Amino acid sequence: MIEKADGKYDDVLKSLDTTLVIYARDRAALNQAARILFLQMHYTRVLCLRGMGDAAGAGREQALFRRFKAEESAQAITAKPCLLSPENNNERGQIHDRESVPLSVRGRTPKPALAAAGGAQ
Repeated sequence: MIEKADGKYDDVLKSLDTTLVIYARDRAALNQAARILFLQMHYTRVLCLRGMGDAAGAGREQALFRRFKAEESAQAITAKPCLLSPENNNERGQIHDRESVPLSVRGRTPKPALAAAGGAQ
């Protein structure tokens, strides 16, 4: 995250690669890698379009890069409160995990699917 805040995207990808060798299915690391690649793509496209003399296209890509680039200083400010309250941190994302509670059917708690199908209890 420090490398990301400093804009050192190549270093971020190297660090994430190290993490993903150990934790290949880590959702946070995979999401961060995808985000960095996404931002690099827009930045690289800005440079390419400028090099080709397409100032309008470069301006459009630069606007997209700025739009999708997270405000890293805000992330640093909110990091501690989010660590202290996982429930509130969960609400910040576009997709929320929810705890499941047993549902009752006419006053009875249904059996788990596995037990109802004759599986081990």
